[in-house]
Amino acid sequence: MDELGRQYIAQLTEDTENVIRIFHSLGKTVYIVSAGLLPAVVAAGKYLGIAAHQVFAVDIQFDATGNYVDFDQTSVLATNTGKCAIVRAISRQHARMGFVGDGLNDCSVIDLVSRFVGYGGVFPRENIAALCKFYIRSASTTPLLPLMLTAAETRNLPAAEKKLWQKGYGALLNSA
Repeated sequence: MDELGRQYIAQLTEDTENVIRIFHSLGKTVYIVSAGLLPAVVAAGKYLGIAAHQVFAVDIQFDATGNYVDFDQTSVLATNTGKCAIVRAISRQHARMGFVGDGLNDCSVIDLVSRFVGYGGVFPRENIAALCKFYIRSASTTPLLPLMLTAAETRNLPAAEKKLWQKGYGALLNSA
């Protein structure tokens, strides 16, 4: 699991660390909702400054000698509707939410969030793009900035962060 967590970190998409840092600096709460394996996803979340209690993934069990036993078969994230259940629970704490997803099971939350953004920067999926009002084809995650920040938040960005916002806006225009 440690190695898988390191691989998740090593494979983060371009600009993800900076985008998450900007969200945090603006007081936005960031969650990870994944059907991945919890220990590795928590490691990636920790690297991004996301608290373990804001990471939702499928837990796994090991025996006393450290051998894999099973995954948590009772996890809602092991089902097709799990992300909806998690997003509904999170939405009780937040009036408005954005969600970024790259798979069909992510699209199940479209009607539960204020803004859903499909991500195809690593592996574009036209069936997902067809379901999304916003679909990112850029390898960079900077298009999330113009899609997720308010006008006031954008105006108040420091120069370096504004440059990332502009990079994201340019990527959106180029992929429109």
